Amino acid sequence: MNVVQAIARQALSRPKAPALITPNGVVSYEQLMGDVLRLASRMAQLGVRRGDVVGILARNSLPHVWLTLATAWLGGISVSLGTEGSDEDKARNAELCGVKFFFHGDVDVPKFATPGAVVRMSVRELFAQAPSPEPVRMVQAEPQDIWRIAFTSGTTGRPKAMKIAHEAMILKNHALGSIVPVLPQDRVLVQMGTGLVFAVTYWMRTLAAGAAVVARQESADKAWEALQLYQVTFLVTSPGNALGMLAVARGQGEAVRPASLRRTMLGGAAVSPAQRAQVRRELCENLLINYGASEVGMVALLNPALMDSDPACAGRLVDYLEVQAVDPKGQPIPPGQGEGLLRMRSATMASGYILSPDASVDDAQAFRDGWFYSKDIGRVALDGRVYLSGRASDVINLGGVKVDPARVEELLAREPGVLECAVVGVADQHAVVSLVAVIVPQGEVDWPRLQRRCAEVLPAIAVPRGFVTLDALPRNASGKVMRAELAKGIRRGSPGKTPVGVPA
Repeated sequence: MNVVQAIARQALSRPKAPALITPNGVVSYEQLMGDVLRLASRMAQLGVRRGDVVGILARNSLPHVWLTLATAWLGGISVSLGTEGSDEDKARNAELCGVKFFFHGDVDVPKFATPGAVVRMSVRELFAQAPSPEPVRMVQAEPQDIWRIAFTSGTTGRPKAMKIAHEAMILKNHALGSIVPVLPQDRVLVQMGTGLVFAVTYWMRTLAAGAAVVARQESADKAWEALQLYQVTFLVTSPGNALGMLAVARGQGEAVRPASLRRTMLGGAAVSPAQRAQVRRELCENLLINYGASEVGMVALLNPALMDSDPACAGRLVDYLEVQAVDPKGQPIPPGQGEGLLRMRSATMASGYILSPDASVDDAQAFRDGWFYSKDIGRVALDGRVYLSGRASDVINLGGVKVDPARVEELLAREPGVLECAVVGVADQHAVVSLVAVIVPQGEVDWPRLQRRCAEVLPAIAVPRGFVTLDALPRNASGKVMRAELAKGIRRGSPGKTPVGVPA
């Protein structure tokens, strides 16, 4: 088996069909696989062999897809070193993953060292190399052979490297096809970093289905333009990116939804009620929300019907995955009988982490006994609905009292005028931590009402001492709120008005 096989078959059965739509033109399946094989031949001649780790740095979709597929064709293991983060982080990740060969896009000039790499060159230089004198056949991998090293979102610390096997990816493609079908006539824009595991899942799924991938755009205005110009039928993105596109549309005076868009999938971060309503009203009524984990993939899907009937629900479990809430002793809590830490298992999940020397005990034990232990806290109903209460890693210690910010955020997000929010702990000059709520407003916010509601519903310790307004919450490439950066910004003196005092 090989993750590339389904795509190669599309090139044989539908050679002229569009595979990738870029600003420079349309790439057919025949052209795509032809370029992949040319690169694979040259990579083989340079010494890339089964099991070798190939580092990729490519901002644009086409070179990233080329290098990813060519590496898998040879039985190698690709790892995206990303376009976000510091050069120090990229160098550290390359060393951790054991990168032996390093290739980058022509516009992505690396400024960091890869001392373990025996070959380091651009895609243009790679195409100019001599090909292998012998035909390079697709490697038939074993089911548990690793084809990709991906990184978690890193919202609670340094992103963790995880291993993904051929079988897990192939099964995930088939499983997703039954839940969120992609048809050959679809045009799918995955408006997230091309190397993110969430993005890789969806552009690989699209190519395996014989549909067209619309290249990721560099900005919100380009993405909004691409929706209409390329007649996108399925948009996969993060909540922050979706809101950015809608802001562009409003700024241009465009209030009409893209006529071709039939489905929008949001993932990577929580989506507030106000955000859901805005996306359905202004972008696409058929909104799907993917609750998942980088290590597992989609865990539950929230569709419009469930969104309307049960707004507190995170979605209904996908049928190829098992999820249990467990108590502090690790014992499963029967469905419908309480909340706990969520653990998950499936044939589609990652094979484990590549642990760094300073890895925590939690990270070392995250994959055990066939389960992945997430940091999400929630409960599972008898009918498969999932309800989230927060993340164990987000809990804020207020003088020995643990406060879950998600419970405060859930209350605030339901209030009029609140588009999205985040609650963080901010320390004053005496190292005393207080809760501060950061609000992204939509229209007017009734601040006295907001304070009253918090005081009425929440324990006194969980009532925010301060409120700060921002135009947008800081997010990483995956779309998740960067809480530590947010708290640091408030301590430094955050932009925006402060309707209620913030700890000095």
